[in-house]
Amino acid sequence: MNWFWWTSKPSKRSGGSYPVGYSSIAGYARLPIAVVEGPLPAALEDSKFLEWHVRQFIWVRGRTNVPSRIVIQRIKDGLKPGLDTEVAALTPSTSAVLGKALDAAWLTYMQDRPLTARGYLENPHGGWMRSVKEQMLSEETEIRRRAAAGTLLPPGRKPGEAAPYL
Repeated sequence: MNWFWWTSKPSKRSGGSYPVGYSSIAGYARLPIAVVEGPLPAALEDSKFLEWHVRQFIWVRGRTNVPSRIVIQRIKDGLKPGLDTEVAALTPSTSAVLGKALDAAWLTYMQDRPLTARGYLENPHGGWMRSVKEQMLSEETEIRRRAAAGTLLPPGRKPGEAAPYL
């Protein structure tokens, strides 16, 4: 599973140090962070479960000497920004329980994730995006609307498709 986890350690790039931690990657990708702590649940060793949820989050391996849990970061949902929302104590009886909690956390994030065009358009490197700014903002608005309505499908899902691990 080591290939699966994002690291918070800087990587080497062009002979220098380029700090690409999981928080930076999550910001660029505009995804929530799932920190998995303690012993791994069986669900994360199931390829079908991973296929269903891998693209929803930036997955990070947290402390291993604590009780099992997944902490989702970067979700506001009425909380102060920066607070973590614990999704599960990872003692659910089935992968389906954990899967539903992950889907709900992802939908919550998608309702209020950072907008693509904001900020980046203000700096010189974002100039190429100015011609499509209105389209980008309208697409983001539609994503937020669907997420709030509970009709936005996670990456790779098809309407009416049942989870393969049920």
